[in-house]
Amino acid sequence: MTLLSTVLFIGALFALKYYRYEQKLACLLWKIDMKDVILISTETNTERNTCNKNMIRVYRNSIFQAPTSNSVVEVSDQSPRRAYTAIGVYKGNIVAIRHIYKRSVDLTRSIRKELKQIREARHENLIPFIGACVDNGNVAILTAYSARGSLEDILQNKDLHLDNMFVSSLVTDILKGMIYLHDSEIISHGNLKSSNCLIDSRWVLQISDFGLHEFKANQDDPNWKIKEVKRMLYRAPELLRDPSPPSRGTQKGDVYSFGIVLYEILGRKGPWGNIDLEPEGTCSTVRSLRLIQWRFQDFSLGGVKWKVNSQCDVLKCYDQLTLKAWTYADI
Repeated sequence: MTLLSTVLFIGALFALKYYRYEQKLACLLWKIDMKDVILISTETNTERNTCNKNMIRVYRNSIFQAPTSNSVVEVSDQSPRRAYTAIGVYKGNIVAIRHIYKRSVDLTRSIRKELKQIREARHENLIPFIGACVDNGNVAILTAYSARGSLEDILQNKDLHLDNMFVSSLVTDILKGMIYLHDSEIISHGNLKSSNCLIDSRWVLQISDFGLHEFKANQDDPNWKIKEVKRMLYRAPELLRDPSPPSRGTQKGDVYSFGIVLYEILGRKGPWGNIDLEPEGTCSTVRSLRLIQWRFQDFSLGGVKWKVNSQCDVLKCYDQLTLKAWTYADI
């Protein structure tokens, strides 16, 4: 009798746990009506409501103005910058709006699971997920807006002088965010690149575009080919050779992508430096491993010389010839 009671009790606990999990999947707290979002034009002041106009002007002043000379970077160009994505105001907070090129989204169990996972992913180095719109003909993902743009923007701006301490902080932020991501239910990123490393108003780097792989799949994006070629520049050789690579990528592939980003930070010459190849040619060469025997240049950032161990860290991420499964803890 005692054994039967124990079995029934354990069974009831599992049933309760399963019921609560299914309730979380069915929860629609992530759902956003785009009617509640005030879209912001980054070029004109055509907002209708005076209160909204004043609020947007404050946002523009804090977002688009370059940092002061007391910041961690030195800036010579004080002209306003354009937003890196569509933006709006939702419940008094500025948000980034990523439009998904799909007419509709079928909220299957797997997609609901993705939404639950990304909603529960909370880390200072991951971009906060605000919600998603799944209205017919208006599918979008809303996240917190990063006032300083992307790491790619910063590295391409030659007027920005980055000191060694600031760069170390950025790299540490990437590592912390990716370690958390790999230990979470999301498992891996699959599209880590400098344009997905965003900088907030406090100069903290936050990783974006993780998770929701099935939600974002099968888009009719007119710029798909351009985006895919750029994405392939950061993709590991084994994934380039795979005719059907997993949409979420792999943890090992994420480490390789981090190596590309790290090299991009060190050299400030793009993901593959001065290689005289078109993006498609670069991807083809990487696929065949001919670029993995890396010829390092003399790295410097604003006169700050990097030690050999920085180059060794890049080589660890590129270690495809031995196929050693480096992790972020090894970097």
